[in-house]
Amino acid sequence: GDAGCNFYNLRGGLSAVLSYATLRARSQTLARRLAARFPRGARIALVAETSPEFLTTFFACQYAGLVPAPMPLPVNLGGKDGYLTQVRLMVEGAKAAAAVGPLSIKDFLADALAANSAVAVMSFEELAGIDGEAEPAAFAPDELCYIQYSSGSTSAPKGVIGTQASVNANLHGITKHGLKLRPDDRATSWLPLYHDMGLIGFALAPMYGQRSVDFIATSDFVRRPLLWLRLMSDNRATITYSPSFG
Repeated sequence: GDAGCNFYNLRGGLSAVLSYATLRARSQTLARRLAARFPRGARIALVAETSPEFLTTFFACQYAGLVPAPMPLPVNLGGKDGYLTQVRLMVEGAKAAAAVGPLSIKDFLADALAANSAVAVMSFEELAGIDGEAEPAAFAPDELCYIQYSSGSTSAPKGVIGTQASVNANLHGITKHGLKLRPDDRATSWLPLYHDMGLIGFALAPMYGQRSVDFIATSDFVRRPLLWLRLMSDNRATITYSPSFG
């Protein structure tokens, strides 16, 4: 369909559009490359940038039978040292075969994982450029879906694993019975996509319900919080939510 994800910049301009049809096609193409590079069931740590690249890679992992583990961007985590520790603990906890993020923070990832030569550190662009293709084998209902990490603000981050069946059951409940989606519903979000409220609420649930969602990056919301309200007004959004401080 025509519904999908719209990404807005700090000035409120539309910077990228990703329909669900395009997301599906790109994810399936990338899945064939991932299947040629990683064994089925491998865990892939993904820095959850609010971008088409993160969503494409997350869903490519689903098609390829790989387990994505979304991780935070380096903002408000106690400086560089705190972020490097956070990433190292998450990657080690997930037993990830690779850590992938935007090119701008690849050096951060490399620093965090310098002592672990078994983990491949790649940018989203490098991942998309993997040579070779193989036929991917998508997950079955009783297999894994992704690893969800706690914030880890007072301790080492804890990873919770969702199965395909449990995640789909929750998405069905959220969209059909909780939100009771209507054909004209539209969502707006600034929430980080590594956190459950952002990932489930504004990446997976809109896709499951085939409703459009307008994204602004969390860092842009912090700098211009009124942009959240302006986007909802301009695009006639009907769904948004946030932690209480929002």
